[in-house]
This record gives sequence, structure tokens and C-alpha cells, in this order.
Amino acid sequence: MLDFGLNLVRPTADKDHPHELIFQASNRIIMNYYSAKRLAIAFGQIVGRFEQQFGQIELNDAKRRIDRQGQG
Repeated sequence: MLDFGLNLVRPTADKDHPHELIFQASNRIIMNYYSAKRLAIAFGQIVGRFEQQFGQIELNDAKRRIDRQGQG
């Protein structure tokens, strides 16, 4: 099952948690395991081609920020 939508940040009155993150789903795709595996393989191939062309995609957010600052 894949849900598509928006992540919304909403302010709260709580000083310890000033923001609330809400996911608002607008579309859902339900598929069987066979289709899900084929989709996962296709995504892997697409990401692999992207990384060959543009370099490794960094998953660690902190490292991405450091790398971006160093390029600036």
C-alpha cells in the first residue's frame, strides 16, 4: 500500500513541542506483493542510474547539510 499526500507542519501551543507534523493522504495505491516487488526493482534501477550520473545520494540529513554548505 502506498499513500501519497502532504506533510503539513502546524504550530501548537505546547512550548516543548512548538510544531505538530501531520500527514494528509490524498491518494492510495494498493498492490499485491508481485507488483510491489517489481516497483521496488524499478525504483532501484532509476536511483542507480541517477547516482551514476550525479553521484551518491546521501541519506543522512546532517551530512547533506554539511556537504551543501561546503559546495556554496
